[in-house]
Amino acid sequence: MRFNVYRNKGPSFATEDIATANGVPLLRGIPIGKHIIYPIEKVLNPQDLSPNNTIINFLKSNKDFSIFLSIFEKLGLTQNSFRARPKTRFVPTNAAFKALPPGVLDSFFADLDKLVVLLKMHVASGTRPGGD
Repeated sequence: MRFNVYRNKGPSFATEDIATANGVPLLRGIPIGKHIIYPIEKVLNPQDLSPNNTIINFLKSNKDFSIFLSIFEKLGLTQNSFRARPKTRFVPTNAAFKALPPGVLDSFFADLDKLVVLLKMHVASGTRPGGD
């Protein structure tokens, strides 16, 4: 289970702190004796946390990301490469790669250092829960 608290500091779209559990906003807590119940408006799916629910497996199962998957393969990255710290990855679709000027993608694949830079440009530290 991942809990995030987004605190209101200075000008913000939020009028108060916002907390989430696995990306689902927590409603106002209800004190029950020594405990607090946090109602949520979505059932948390245990399959979201399945060991088979990995970046690599997702990319392999979705043909729209085959070019991005080929970057991982070219660099020899495996799922174990992602265990160090939580990261959020922004994954361009094949259509996005095909929209690059001719020869640009080929030049990245010809130079591993450029390919690493390209990959790093699509990664942010920490986790960013997605919205529905």
